[in-house]
Amino acid sequence: MEGQRQVMRFGRLRREGGKGLQPWRRAVAAACLALALASGRSRVEAAPAQASLIARADSIKLREPPEFRALMRQIGAGFSGLSKEQQQYFLFLQGWQSAYEGRDAFAIAQLSQLAANSPSMVIRLRAYATLSDLFTSERRYHAAFQELSEAQSLLPDVSDQRARAEVLLDAAELYSQVGQYDLALDAAQAVIDQNWAGEGECMGGQQKLHALFNSGRFAEFDSQVRPTIRSCLKIGQPAYANEIRTKLAARYIDDGRLSEARALLERNYPQVTGMGYSRQIASFDALLAVVNQKTGNMAAAKRFALHAEKLSIPGEFPQWLITSYRILYQYAKQNGDYSSALAYHEKYLSAKIGYLNDVSARQLAYERVKQKNIARKLEIEALSRKNRVLELEHKLSVKQMEATRLYGVILTLILALIGLWALLTKRSQLHFKNLSRLDGLTGISNRLHFIERAETALAYARKSGQEVSLLLLDLDHFKSINDRFGHATGDFVLKQ
Repeated sequence: MEGQRQVMRFGRLRREGGKGLQPWRRAVAAACLALALASGRSRVEAAPAQASLIARADSIKLREPPEFRALMRQIGAGFSGLSKEQQQYFLFLQGWQSAYEGRDAFAIAQLSQLAANSPSMVIRLRAYATLSDLFTSERRYHAAFQELSEAQSLLPDVSDQRARAEVLLDAAELYSQVGQYDLALDAAQAVIDQNWAGEGECMGGQQKLHALFNSGRFAEFDSQVRPTIRSCLKIGQPAYANEIRTKLAARYIDDGRLSEARALLERNYPQVTGMGYSRQIASFDALLAVVNQKTGNMAAAKRFALHAEKLSIPGEFPQWLITSYRILYQYAKQNGDYSSALAYHEKYLSAKIGYLNDVSARQLAYERVKQKNIARKLEIEALSRKNRVLELEHKLSVKQMEATRLYGVILTLILALIGLWALLTKRSQLHFKNLSRLDGLTGISNRLHFIERAETALAYARKSGQEVSLLLLDLDHFKSINDRFGHATGDFVLKQ
């Protein structure tokens, strides 16, 4: 959360800056390293001093990477002299550092070990949260949601505000990515209410505005956007403020307030480029390209779109890249450069398909983990019921000598209860199985059910040598219904 974590979450930051330092920081790195080596010669033996060093390393791990690495070397040299609690803390930071620097296999192994076995609930919680971030950055969404689920199960037992805030921020971001905006808003609001180290209003507020914007709750978004930007600037987190400004600029563009959008973006563009976050720079570029296109300055639109494209990462398909390819395609087509237009149109379609596939993968991962949690809850409930029945049987056996005549009646009652429990459990399983196969909005079969039926049909076709056909239906221009009448009306139309 602290320092340069800012708007870009852990996984995104590590790919942008985790493997090297900016040139202007090399001198700082050398000086910090020299200090660390000098202090390392006189090993710090006092536990409070070591605790202070570890806490210092934790607080600057994203804000000052060179000093963080130097401190980690110094602390690691005296690892055997640390208390067990301090060793666990250091091992967590070591796992975090490995993930940040791209050594994923080691990071996953170490963090998984801590998450499963650490005696510290705080370390376990933070290990789960870091694993969730790491898996999200690798687009391993099922694993990310699994780790988040484990972290959330520990939340009631952990009072450490920083650890809780990290998990809640992860939850808010992941829930927003799968369209679960109410859950995202609840998690973001919890961060705001907790306001750890005075940063919750900014960081939780940014996630809250993201969910409000994407869910179309623009009245709430408009009322909270400026106070949240001020709270971020107040604590020295301009990157969070600029992330919020991208949403505000998009809001201006949607409302046709192009001059206000341009002024907002151009006023903050130098700061964004100076901070060096490529995704945030590309977001500003794409929005400026849209503004210039809509105001007729196609040359400037092309320039910003090309700059955004240059900042793209292979295999990733964010919205700003789709927007940039669309503008470059339209520019080339308008100028009669049909060869470039075709090339950019192909890139546009490829990026859009990649983006939609990523959305589908996240949604499928969320549903799978959700159903797994439901099944686990049912299993726990079933075991609890079974334990209650066993307790009852035990009590009956103790009283058997005193109530011989009544034993047969009680035994019959127990068997009836077991049968009823089995029947209710089976009905519950069937009920939830049906729920997992149906779309919550329309009541029609969902993707999971389709995959099961399709696999069965394909297997039968291969075995019997028959052909299989697939009919695909789509609703063209359905977005216009949502835009014109609102999402509630759009949902009603889909139901009908």
